[in-house]
Amino acid sequence: MGYEMNFITGTITRTMSFFRGKNVVSRIVRITKQYLTVLRAIGSLRKHGLLPGYFLSPQFKHNNWSFDQCKKFGQEFEKIYYDDGFSTRLNDLLRGLDHEDRYMVKFLFMRMMFLSFLNRSDLFEKIETNSFMAHLKSADSTHRKSGVVSFGKYKFINNNYTAHNFYENLGLDLIDASSAINRSIIDVGAFIGDSSLVLCRFTKRNVYAFEPFVDTYAELSENIKLNDIGNIVPVKLGLSDTQGKRRLFFSAQDHSISTNDPAMSLSDGACTNSIEIDVTTIDVFAADNKLDVGIIKIDAEGAEQAVLRGAVETIKKNKPILLVSIYHNVSDFMDIKPWIDGLGLDYKYKITKLEPTTFIEETMLICY
Repeated sequence: MGYEMNFITGTITRTMSFFRGKNVVSRIVRITKQYLTVLRAIGSLRKHGLLPGYFLSPQFKHNNWSFDQCKKFGQEFEKIYYDDGFSTRLNDLLRGLDHEDRYMVKFLFMRMMFLSFLNRSDLFEKIETNSFMAHLKSADSTHRKSGVVSFGKYKFINNNYTAHNFYENLGLDLIDASSAINRSIIDVGAFIGDSSLVLCRFTKRNVYAFEPFVDTYAELSENIKLNDIGNIVPVKLGLSDTQGKRRLFFSAQDHSISTNDPAMSLSDGACTNSIEIDVTTIDVFAADNKLDVGIIKIDAEGAEQAVLRGAVETIKKNKPILLVSIYHNVSDFMDIKPWIDGLGLDYKYKITKLEPTTFIEETMLICY
């Protein structure tokens, strides 16, 4: 219960400032919804959570460790985990053990890392919380007039845009992106054009915005016109590692919830509809259009590795900046960076998480 109260107190403290100023009613409504979500989550935690269950169990009663000792030991394991030499120490520990013992050591470590969260007031790092506060402030600056939604200097035909695309300009503010200024940009998964509107500022050439859905492609085209942008070229195609046809699964309510594999969708059970789309590869498109590619951004709902395989010659030839989503499945998170490393192009890397309200969604690998 102490952990829950710390969480609620921290949340209240961080959001009280938003009752000041204009739009008080809308802020109260929004924050009330957030608290209801928190309370539902706490109810679920009490019912299904492993941690509350353990501290109420006979096992805990027979354990010689106090609650504070559990917190302390979890904190010590967290220090080990964050140390740069962790992987070496773990490998040294596992070396020579059989499969069963290796599994047990990993399980014990995972459990101790779970206990490390007893020392936290919430599940997010400070940088994520600060980003969330900025997100709320930016939401207050959104305006609708004559059917047009304005978000900062950008205009949209509705509010389908994704706000985190504008945080740090898709992560490009974190690196030197000047090498792209006279080169083409490829935006894979352009959706309604919000990411392309950011990318077009980083080049004097064209941004090729790939979007296979009919409805979102139409919205993409309308948003380009609305913002009077001349260097975004919408392309009604999907991208993969082969040319031809590919089946894409999506939610009937929201095309932003789509996937190449419905079993891997982050929105469980949402992607029940499907459509067959035309696909090509970045290598074919770049060669056919004689492009010197400076940036490739890929948010392809789980098809990131296929898109990269279809772009390998372009990457080797042009060494563009890569902005790749690595959160749609575990393989993307673990394997995409080593795959790019294996190309031997001496990329530097950053990993950033642009969306401040999720556990892992919108985590991006930046290669430059």
